[in-house]
Amino acid sequence: MHPISAAVVAGGSVTLSASAGGSPPIFYQWYRNGHAISSATNTSLVMANMDAGKTGTYHVVATNGAGSTPSSSALVTLIQPPAVPAIIQQPLSQSVVLGSNVAFAVGVEGVGPLAYQWRKNGSPIPGATAASFQIPAALVSDAAEYSVVVSNSSGSVTSQAATLGVTGIGGPSIVRQIQNNGSSYTITVTVTPPAGTPAYLVQELLPAGFPAYGISSMGAFDSANSRVTWGPFWDGIPRTLVYTIGAPPNFTGTVTLNGAAFFFGATVATSGDSTISVGQVPLALPKLAVGRFYGYATVIIRGETGRVCQIEVSDDLSHWSLFLSVALTSGGQEYVDWASSGKPQRYYRAVTSD
Repeated sequence: MHPISAAVVAGGSVTLSASAGGSPPIFYQWYRNGHAISSATNTSLVMANMDAGKTGTYHVVATNGAGSTPSSSALVTLIQPPAVPAIIQQPLSQSVVLGSNVAFAVGVEGVGPLAYQWRKNGSPIPGATAASFQIPAALVSDAAEYSVVVSNSSGSVTSQAATLGVTGIGGPSIVRQIQNNGSSYTITVTVTPPAGTPAYLVQELLPAGFPAYGISSMGAFDSANSRVTWGPFWDGIPRTLVYTIGAPPNFTGTVTLNGAAFFFGATVATSGDSTISVGQVPLALPKLAVGRFYGYATVIIRGETGRVCQIEVSDDLSHWSLFLSVALTSGGQEYVDWASSGKPQRYYRAVTSD
């Protein structure tokens, strides 16, 4: 029996075997690349911890009293294991509108077969075992960090974490109304969570020194931080939240309320009423009227004499620019917008500093 060629993984082991017929005693000597191997005098040659220094051509010579006979040669080669996969394109962070399709992908170099496992905040996502991961309609609860583990027979590599933000809630989700009761102010906050909200919390930040009372259910006032907090509510049910505040003794001036709803993935600032004037009579807002003059828009502004304001202009209600600054006088003041020619939509607003 002649030894058989073998390919061995680095670090593995291989056994070459041979046998000879003839009158005993029979002696064996193994050779590598034509050179005798010390102490290799058995019918089998066992080599462990294979590396490049042990590859080559092996044969054995069998000897008895009648002479010697060499075996055929066996080639022993080394199999290098594949490298651990390398990520060449990381999944990208993104912010999407609620309900949007979301797709994360990764680019990998490496010897296959490759296995993929996507994770959300470090935990495996069941069934997410492809090179890409998709969320058909993003919910607020999908806002998280996403990564993927890519592996082959040699090991694994983990991608960078990509952050998914879910925003763009349609319309105001939290609106404040202020009612002046004379000596106090009743604040009503209407919250409409987006679809898929698992839980949320609402906060109102008050001016320092303004006490809060009459707070609706599940709300509490933190006087040290001038803050009213409701929740967390472990559901996505809309709510109307109410509280009352009073001004400190002898206080006069204007103060601002700030607040937000935290929808566990999307934070929305409170819109609507925000200022309270204590002990002051608020100035009347300037009034604008728009007309036409031979194809050009004209703007008429009326207000309290001496008040300074700016008139701003926009073509889309999103981007505003200064049209002019004006100090109001008695009666109305009219101005022609020479840049309005040929523009079917043109919007104007008055902005004051008080």
